[in-house]
Amino acid sequence: VLGSVDVLRKKINSVGKSQASLCAN
Repeated sequence: VLGSVDVLRKKINSVGKSQASLCAN
């Protein structure tokens, strides 16, 4: 379970970063 949560966190983190860069542009 912890492994899948870690993967989900990484996905959310990457999505948040891409959205932040889009907003910055």
